[in-house]
Amino acid sequence: MIDRDYPHQVCLDVPRIGFGARMNEITDFCRERDYAHRPGDDRFVHQAIWCFRSTGEADEFHARFSPIWTCLRIDR
Repeated sequence: MIDRDYPHQVCLDVPRIGFGARMNEITDFCRERDYAHRPGDDRFVHQAIWCFRSTGEADEFHARFSPIWTCLRIDR
């Protein structure tokens, strides 16, 4: 289960036009780390959630991408 194995999560609002070329930045960031990705649920309908094992990686992701999009940091 993602929430158990990757409890440190960052929820990004998905822009109407998608992430575009910035998705490459997200992919590059995540490729170097242990992560999981899941779509939003009932609470987060228009969001995508990136999930990390460590607080540090989730905090780093949040710091890097929150200035670009609305971003919520979640610990489960």
